[in-house]
Amino acid sequence: MDFKFTRKKGSRKTFILLPGIMSDEVSIDFLIPALRRHGNILWVDYPNRKSSAATLIRNVLNEIEKYKLKKITIIGYSYGGSLGRKLIDKIRDSHKKIKIEKFIAINSALDVKDLTILGKAATKMSSDFGRSKSSSHFLGHFLKILWQTSLDPALLRLGRNVSADQIASAATRSKQLTKKTQQKTPRYFNVPTVLIKATYDEYVSHKNDKHFKQIFPHLRTEMLHSRHNVLGKHQKELRRLVLNAL
Repeated sequence: MDFKFTRKKGSRKTFILLPGIMSDEVSIDFLIPALRRHGNILWVDYPNRKSSAATLIRNVLNEIEKYKLKKITIIGYSYGGSLGRKLIDKIRDSHKKIKIEKFIAINSALDVKDLTILGKAATKMSSDFGRSKSSSHFLGHFLKILWQTSLDPALLRLGRNVSADQIASAATRSKQLTKKTQQKTPRYFNVPTVLIKATYDEYVSHKNDKHFKQIFPHLRTEMLHSRHNVLGKHQKELRRLVLNAL
């Protein structure tokens, strides 16, 4: 896990940048020049894609404590937004002196049940799995994204060497476990939140909006005319939306 920290003289505000975890996702570090004018920046990268969510959060908190950061805005893209939600949870429980001024999530699912691709994994990829290197490569990383969710941990250890039947089994088991967890009372966060979402997100369900609103009542939604991977072709518009959300 790598960190880069830049300090704006005299500023107590810090932006925590959490990128996506898929291998084909572009980093959100293109936001740094624009954000640098507004405060300090702690940019996070997880190059090996293998650490657990708990480890990632612990390392981020260590950096926050190292630089004695007291006021933070969390900006997360895709998996980074999902991780940001868990980071907020941890800060509220055990780091109460840290003030979270805002949470900006970009195409992020808060829970495994908000991923449309989970239900499509078996049917969409079973036909070309094993023949297409890109499919198996994508699937291997997809499974790693969902560690510490209701997917079978055994599949995560298998990595790329996973069959279509195992994918279908994992998807079924995940749906069953998700139904059980849906009855639990969700935690609420009084953090001003902005959800920037693609008009057509092939990975995140539209039901994700409702889930976001339940957990973050102070939610504002902004639309970006794109697919899930907005970073490569829509940097200018995304930069504008992020700056407007500050």
